[in-house]
Amino acid sequence: MTDVADTTMSEVIVSAREAIKQDGRLRRMRLGQDAPEFVNLITNPEIRVALVPLTEAEYHIGLKAAMDLPAPDNQTGMIYRDRWQQVTDLWNALREPHNPNQRVYESVEQMVAALEHTDINYLSDMYLRMVEDSSPALDGVTEEQIEELKKACLTIDWSVLSGRAWWHLKAFLSSLTPEQLQVKLPGSLSTQNLTPTNESSEPTLDVDRS
Repeated sequence: MTDVADTTMSEVIVSAREAIKQDGRLRRMRLGQDAPEFVNLITNPEIRVALVPLTEAEYHIGLKAAMDLPAPDNQTGMIYRDRWQQVTDLWNALREPHNPNQRVYESVEQMVAALEHTDINYLSDMYLRMVEDSSPALDGVTEEQIEELKKACLTIDWSVLSGRAWWHLKAFLSSLTPEQLQVKLPGSLSTQNLTPTNESSEPTLDVDRS
C-alpha cells in the first residue's frame, strides 16, 4: 500500500513539474518569445546562432558568477562584474540554431576565448532587444503595487547597504537613462559615470586558460 502511495505521489510531483514547465512555455509564447531569435555574427555573417530567453534559474547563474568574481569594491569592479554577468547571460542564451536546447559553448571561458569582442557586444545587444518587452504591465504589476514599491523604497536605509544589495542598487541605477531618472546623481553614483560610453571604457576579460 505504501509503495502505491509513493508511486502516486511521485506521479503528482512529476505532473506538477511538467505543468509548470508547460505554463512557462505558454507564457513565453504569448510574449512572442517561444521561438529562438536567429542572429548572424558580425565578424562572419555566414555563421548563424540562436538566442533564447533565459529562465529565472539561468539568470541566477549570471548573478552568482558576477558576485563571486574577485574584483575591487569600486566603480571599476562594478563595471567588471556587470560585464561578466552580461557574458554569462549570453553564454546561457546562446544556442545551436538546429537545436535551441543545446548551448554553443561548454563554458563562459570557452565562449570568451572563441568569440570576438565585437560579436559578444552585438549578440548581447540583440539578446537585450529580444527580452526588452518586459515591463510592469507584462509582469502584471498594478499601479497600486507600483506605488507600494515606491513607498517601500523610501523606508530603506541606503547607508547600511553592502555587498550584493549595494552592488545591485548601483547596477540598477546605471541601467536608467537620464530621462527615466529625472535627477542628477552625486559623485560616483552618476549614471554618466556608471555607464560605459564606448567600447574602450569596458574592462577587458582576460581568461586564465592554464
